Amino acid sequence: MVKRACLFIHGWMTDVKDFDVLENYLYFYDKIEYCKLPGHNDEPLNHKLLNPQSAVDAVLTAFDGLQNEGYVIDVVGYSLGGALTTFLAGKRKVNKIVLVAPANKYINFSTAKDNAKFLLDKVNAVYRKAQGTSKERWQKVFSSLTPMANDTKFWIDLTAKRIWCFSLYTYAMFAQTIDFCNANLRPSSTPALILWGELDQLVPESTVFHVQKYFSNNRYVKLKGVSHLVFQSSRGLYVMERIVNFLR
Repeated sequence: MVKRACLFIHGWMTDVKDFDVLENYLYFYDKIEYCKLPGHNDEPLNHKLLNPQSAVDAVLTAFDGLQNEGYVIDVVGYSLGGALTTFLAGKRKVNKIVLVAPANKYINFSTAKDNAKFLLDKVNAVYRKAQGTSKERWQKVFSSLTPMANDTKFWIDLTAKRIWCFSLYTYAMFAQTIDFCNANLRPSSTPALILWGELDQLVPESTVFHVQKYFSNNRYVKLKGVSHLVFQSSRGLYVMERIVNFLR
């Protein structure tokens, strides 16, 4: 009987809590394993421990441990973890991969413009569709914007909690880790599901097109109204369904 395992690889300046919600949906696996990137999960936090070599060592060690136990392994990577997953798929025999906002390309300079356009389009669409007086229609507009406001607040709160860990050195190590992953990308037939939110504050859509060049057997899901916090967004349930349907 085939034993199935799923390996999670979290993002930069976050931790394994990235996948708290998703894990509850993956009941069909025999084992769930977390790859803990150096300096990111254990107190006291020390993100200076992360560099290209330590990140790659952590990923390969976690994967090889599962492989040695005889598991067929799927990998889910978020942000930096997504970039590391693309690297891993070129080095090891991975069954399936899920790339959630993979940071192979980063810094989305069009974020402000995209957010403004999305906001204006949404306001216009909801107002035109709504029935009732002008006041009632505007109330429906503001109600429709609540999920987006909550998503933005969550993002700000999370950033505030971790900003003290940031330094030019830690950012340089992040950038070098991404560069290392991209330099070692290899063409792969591994089935890949790629999810990206159109309001992503950090990762531009070009990251998707870049990754698609290497993974010929891919499915791309563009998430309308979703930022970099894909799992915590108002469309979180839809995201879980897409991932579960792909991995099951």
